[in-house]
Amino acid sequence: MERSSEAKREAASDAGRKARDGDSARGAAYGDAELELYRSVAFWYAAGATPGADRTAYRPPSPEALFAYARRAAAVLSAVVQHADALRAEARRLLLGGVFERKAARSSDPAALTATATERARSAAYDIVVERIATAQRNDGAPMPLGAIGGFPAGTHRLSITVGMRTAEAAIDVRPFDANETTLLRLREAIRRAEPGVQAALVRDPIARTVRLQLIAAGTGTDFAFEVADSDGCAAEVAGLSDATAPAVNARYRVNGGEARTSSSNTILLDSGRVLATFKRAGPAPVRLSIGPNDEEIAASIRSLLETYNRLIRTMTEAPEFIDPAAVRAAAEASRQLGDVALDRLPDGSIAWDGERFRDVLTHRPDAVRKRFVGEGGLARRFDAAAARIVEAPTAQLLHPDAAKEPSYPTYAPGRGLAPSWLRMNGIFLNIKY
Repeated sequence: MERSSEAKREAASDAGRKARDGDSARGAAYGDAELELYRSVAFWYAAGATPGADRTAYRPPSPEALFAYARRAAAVLSAVVQHADALRAEARRLLLGGVFERKAARSSDPAALTATATERARSAAYDIVVERIATAQRNDGAPMPLGAIGGFPAGTHRLSITVGMRTAEAAIDVRPFDANETTLLRLREAIRRAEPGVQAALVRDPIARTVRLQLIAAGTGTDFAFEVADSDGCAAEVAGLSDATAPAVNARYRVNGGEARTSSSNTILLDSGRVLATFKRAGPAPVRLSIGPNDEEIAASIRSLLETYNRLIRTMTEAPEFIDPAAVRAAAEASRQLGDVALDRLPDGSIAWDGERFRDVLTHRPDAVRKRFVGEGGLARRFDAAAARIVEAPTAQLLHPDAAKEPSYPTYAPGRGLAPSWLRMNGIFLNIKY
């Protein structure tokens, strides 16, 4: 017995020595850390160091075989888990993201009218004629010569600007030799500080060498109309700001051939405020505004869901030597019972769809599409459940039974690399944690 033990120790020592000598030439192709792991694994196997056993375990033939197999298995399983995780996210976005609840507003002439709709908006169609759009009041001041002085009498000048029920006052002091541009700059700043609800700007004409002050209402229509008057002095009169160059105008429109309506704003409310329509230009022809499900978003979300599911199925079926057939069948089972919504199930379990046919079904039978995907037992719910089983279970359970019991390959995990399988460490053929 002692001689047998001594012989085993000598054999183990000799095996370890040969492993170290044989692997030294591979340093150029593999990093020192990986080679050290391989040497250790090779020595453990060759020395028969399996706990509780007195037999010599199988020694891996080379680091090339070990690393290639382990890395390929790790890449395949990692891709499967990542695709399953992405599928779960897509399914939940369809189930919980309100895709089927959101409404879209479609205009037959977006250059003339655009609109938005809330989730509570009713499906409807409106024919809107925009007879006139709302415009903002503008007071263009009188041009005054650049560089000239004496345009404004010296002294204190106050002017008032009234918008609705609110009046603001702006005041400046003019000195005897102030240039016109200097005085207008002071007046502009005084108006801005008063915050009357009117925009003030200085407009220069380098060709005519003139300068003027311009006032524009903060909004369109008569709700933002304003009046300018001198309270003290004559700054408003001299600057030419008292009269409107372009008066405020309200929008005028008709809905479904009804009576003319007016609005101070170019944005109007329909369906008790659930639809907001914005006028861009006027015209004699009616613009059709349609409110309904957001078909484009629904189609895009479903397409993304199906493409993600197909990537998962194809990744699993393209590497049969690594993936447990039972896991493949369970994932493919989720695509059964597609119903009549322009979807076709392929032999591998993936799904083909015709975008044009699907949009036709979505337009004419939206309830059938909704039921097929997010209803009880719908595809999104089945995909979510199938993906959850893959993501939440230990990833090693996805490994093909033949590969899992293969004695010639050790356990592999990133950060640790290779280790003998009898250590029973987590991370069998993985490059993710679980």
